[in-house]
Amino acid sequence: MASSLQNSSLELIYSQVARAPDLLGEKLTQPHLLTLLCCECGYPLTDGARQTSCGCRICSSCFSLFLESKDTEAFLCKRCNFPFPLNESFKDRAVQNELKLAKFPCFNPSCSWIGTNIMYKSHVDSCKYSVITCPHPHCGIKLLRNEMSTHVSSCIYTPSSCEYCLETYPSFQIENHHQTDCPEYSILCSSGCGQKLLRKELGDHLANYCPLTVRPCRYTKYGCHKKDTLDGLLKHYKDDSGYHLGLLEKTLSAGGSQLEDSRKQLVEETEKRVLESTRAELTEQKDEMEKRLAPICDGLLKCEIKLSELQDSFSELSLLFQTLQATSYNGQFVWKIPEVDRRRHDAKTGKTVSLYSAPFYTSRFGYKLCLRLYLNGDGSGKNSHISYFLTIMRGEYDALLPWPFSQMVTLMLLDQSGSGKHIVQCFKPEPSSSSFWQPKSEMNVASGCPRFAPLSVLNDPAYVKDDAMFFKVMIDVGNLVQP
Repeated sequence: MASSLQNSSLELIYSQVARAPDLLGEKLTQPHLLTLLCCECGYPLTDGARQTSCGCRICSSCFSLFLESKDTEAFLCKRCNFPFPLNESFKDRAVQNELKLAKFPCFNPSCSWIGTNIMYKSHVDSCKYSVITCPHPHCGIKLLRNEMSTHVSSCIYTPSSCEYCLETYPSFQIENHHQTDCPEYSILCSSGCGQKLLRKELGDHLANYCPLTVRPCRYTKYGCHKKDTLDGLLKHYKDDSGYHLGLLEKTLSAGGSQLEDSRKQLVEETEKRVLESTRAELTEQKDEMEKRLAPICDGLLKCEIKLSELQDSFSELSLLFQTLQATSYNGQFVWKIPEVDRRRHDAKTGKTVSLYSAPFYTSRFGYKLCLRLYLNGDGSGKNSHISYFLTIMRGEYDALLPWPFSQMVTLMLLDQSGSGKHIVQCFKPEPSSSSFWQPKSEMNVASGCPRFAPLSVLNDPAYVKDDAMFFKVMIDVGNLVQP
């Protein structure tokens, strides 16, 4: 009967909680005050209230909740069932003046309180007729505030501290905690030896001290499969010591063999690791050395190329120096060509096609001349003859000399065998040729004998001796008027 009455009371309370806003509307004695209630939650409006497109009003708290919800852009008014978009609502400033004069009764049916909208929330939070939830975790029961203190004093979910382990549990679970899992609670040995001990000590007691616990022989890992109580095992250790010793010897023997195998395997693995580590280290050192040597090798290669170029330049300069020493001022000039084989090779490959002699002069203040030689031929003598030319150079005294140059020219390849079989060709300058006019640049175009001598003379020891040749030129200066 009491249970039935309690259930009826709870149903009434729950129905009041669900109808709280409606109950407030029913208690209003002035109908116009309904417009001062939020159309969503039903409670009196507060500062920041807004008017919807349907003409109803919504409190700032409900409007903020609508803004946070992104499910839809329009909501259904609970008062008139008319949908209203949020972007069509606006802040209702007129409601502030109406709220100053309005008085609202508490929505709880048994409460006679009446007050302003500002005081309404604080009153509801303290009203003895308001429905509240039990503060104990996991209880969840809802009662009127003036009845909650009686319930709390007898609530089965009231937190209680275990007197043994000091952990906190709901009061109705304390006894079960003692009987099942409290580590500080005293219990009897589960093997029936009669020993009383703390639950947390039971495991160690059963494993090492309980005389009735059946446990394996300590030599199980060596092959003994005996299981017995503590007293039985003590007798077993005494009576079967020889058996245990045999198991130990057998294990040691097998272990020795395994140890030797393990030693060999360890040595092999160690050697392998050392070899791999050494190989990796040497490879790394090799790569590092190659990286360091690369620029050095490049530098050496460049030095070798530069040295070769300098050697060639030195040879040319040596030849030039020798020819400068041999410069004459009487119209006659002997030109020594050393290293004939190399110079012939350079001419064939195109590295150095022609050679120039040092300048010589017809007199101290006469024409400045030089010779030009093609060891592999030029023009009509290309690849078949030595081409031998005279070149008019620009001199310091050209303004005092007659032009064009018209003196007889004799070109010679000297015989070094002593028989006097020189190769000789003479020519008279052609006045119409620009090669013999007064030079306007450093030198004129060379002119002479493109088919002076066949290339075979380069293999004749009469003309090439000790890898050297001698060329001579003679200018007829007998009728030349000196400046």
